[in-house]
Amino acid sequence: MRLATTANIDTVQVNGVARFMGLKTIDGVPTAVGDRVLVKDQTDARINGIYTASEGYWYRAADAQSTRTMQKGTTVHVQNGTANSGKVFAFQTDNPVIGIDNIVISFYLSDDAVDDLREAAQAILDLVTGAMSTVLDPQFATKAAAEAFSPVLPPDYIRTAGYAAVGDGQALYKKNGTTSAGAGGLAITLQGGAVAGFDIVNAPRSKEINIRAAGADTTAGNNRTAIVNAIAAAGQGRLIIPAGTFSLAGNIDIPQGLTVEFDDKALLQRTEDATHLFNLKGDNRIIAPKVAGSWDHVAASNGFGVFLINLASGVTIEHGNITGTQGDHYRIQDSSWIYIDDARGDTGRNVFTINDDASGTSHVFVSRAHVSAYLNGFDAESDDDWPVSDIEVDIDWTQLGGTQTGAAVAFTRSATPAGSVLKYKKLRIAAKSKNGLYGLVLRGAKDIEVRSLVTEGVQQGIRAGTGHHIEDLRLLSFDIQATHQGIYVETPAGQTTSRGVRIGAGRVYGITQGGAFGVYSAADETVVSADTLIDMGGAATSTGVRLDGDMSKTHAMIADARSAFVVLTSGTDRRQKVTGGVFKPTTGAAVNDVSITGTSPNVEVKGNTYSGTATGKPTNDASRFAFVEGNKGGDLFKGGRITTDATPGLLTFDAGLTYVPMRTGGGAKYTIDVFARRTDGSASTSAGYTFTGVVRNTSGTLATEGSITKTVIGENATDAASLDCSVALGTLGLEVTVTGVAAKSYGWNAVVRMLEV
Repeated sequence: MRLATTANIDTVQVNGVARFMGLKTIDGVPTAVGDRVLVKDQTDARINGIYTASEGYWYRAADAQSTRTMQKGTTVHVQNGTANSGKVFAFQTDNPVIGIDNIVISFYLSDDAVDDLREAAQAILDLVTGAMSTVLDPQFATKAAAEAFSPVLPPDYIRTAGYAAVGDGQALYKKNGTTSAGAGGLAITLQGGAVAGFDIVNAPRSKEINIRAAGADTTAGNNRTAIVNAIAAAGQGRLIIPAGTFSLAGNIDIPQGLTVEFDDKALLQRTEDATHLFNLKGDNRIIAPKVAGSWDHVAASNGFGVFLINLASGVTIEHGNITGTQGDHYRIQDSSWIYIDDARGDTGRNVFTINDDASGTSHVFVSRAHVSAYLNGFDAESDDDWPVSDIEVDIDWTQLGGTQTGAAVAFTRSATPAGSVLKYKKLRIAAKSKNGLYGLVLRGAKDIEVRSLVTEGVQQGIRAGTGHHIEDLRLLSFDIQATHQGIYVETPAGQTTSRGVRIGAGRVYGITQGGAFGVYSAADETVVSADTLIDMGGAATSTGVRLDGDMSKTHAMIADARSAFVVLTSGTDRRQKVTGGVFKPTTGAAVNDVSITGTSPNVEVKGNTYSGTATGKPTNDASRFAFVEGNKGGDLFKGGRITTDATPGLLTFDAGLTYVPMRTGGGAKYTIDVFARRTDGSASTSAGYTFTGVVRNTSGTLATEGSITKTVIGENATDAASLDCSVALGTLGLEVTVTGVAAKSYGWNAVVRMLEV
């Protein structure tokens, strides 16, 4: 023969008969017309034999067409070919009927005596076991079948094809020279009764190993040993956990560089209260169940969960689905470059936890998480001063276990150190939260960007600065439904004041508790931007926006805010603004849309539109104003007093001291409207007055510029003797004095308009 086949070759059907056709490549060599080819590997063994190659149909060779010429024992020698060159094959079928009987052709001998011996030995062993491919590397369908193998002499290697499917996670075992099975290995009993031990040493498919190959059994009480053995075999390759339920006791170390992949229907169940199930050592990738699989846990008092990432770097976990009553399922300590994607969890504690003890954690990225927790969805807390930085949290939805407990995302510190130390830096947060106490908690954080925050049924949407100050909080987008507070930024006692809060592009609504705040910020340099909507609903005595920080460097402002009630509270030399706001009606006991309180605020109230039913717009009897201009829909400033006798009732409005934006040499043009009437039920007595003038700041001293003009705008004949009103510049600024008749009660108010000139 010039060539011999190595596998089944294609045929065509001619009148129901299979025929070979055309020149083909056989055993790596193209055929030529007239080549004699031994066809020995057909699936339909009836058409095996010797053929003459042709561009058309092939025909059986003239000397190989009959029963006699293809009798058992007939041998042929092959000249060429990659595998068959130099080999001799023998016909094995006794008196075959051509076209009816299978024609079996087998290897007989070759030019290499060693190969002949090996092939002969293999043929003998094949007859005994019927399950081996080579004498040095017999292959069995299952590990149990391999352990039942009982040859005369042990081979050097044994292979298994795994349990799930042939070729899936097959394992390689090597003879260890003892009578004991090595870690994850097997032992066989030889025909003479001796025992040979084998170690599991490798996984042929790029070190990918199925834990079943190491002996895992879904009916076993504990599969930990099998998984540990498979990990040892895989090294830095890939570990496959197939479909099935696997019970685990204790914890398992995942060495650096190992990828662990779970089948969609894999389920791991913890059977004891222990530490974290998997300890990741770094540069790991975990491809978790995507569909029905999960990790399930028994109740455990210590609260440990699934993954402990400690002093590691380069860990990726995808598609985790974790259930059970334990928590801290993803616990990250002193690690960096951690990626957790599409994580799902249901736990009685936290799902994600950062807790640092030694060197700090950085570059943690949590994306597309969908979790349910009794405490926090994502919780970072620590007492030490190691920095935690570059954290991105994107929780698609957090269902918290109770309306009084937990937050979707929390960055906290348990202790208050001497002085303020910012623990968290460069935080990027997006979260959705249902129920619980908070949507987001921040303590001791700098450079925070809240890209999106959606809350439903929480008490407070954002609580920041409790115990530790906040710097550079940017709330870019939010939809906060909260019952108590929408956004609450504090100034911690004894700590550095929080500063740099920017709020915009969102709304606060759903407030039901009286005395609540839509936005409260004690941080310096707070800005509530033009696209903020704050709807306090019907919450009695509630405040839409209250700013209570030091604005000496940067103006705080409510620019085009749409709110029910705004309060600005300040101390000395603080600067705040309320500009371009649209204020909705307020119900309940609240009477002010904008309220300014404090000893000496420097406040600008400009260009606002009021549509509320409250009687006072910006108002407070003790306030000092700098700039009130261009507001619509109500009185700009109201102060009310009652005098019950002839004693003058004094109402003081600060026209400007040295710290007001009434520059040296500058001044304020004012208009004051005063209206009074008797309130004792006697005959109506009323009067109205208008005062105009300019107050000038001369070298830090206030003085009137020219005289103060008084105009009577409505005074009954008898009222001229009963009432009087005057305006003068006193030590505290402009003083409005109303004098009433003795034993008569008069209610009166003054409306002040001031414009810096």
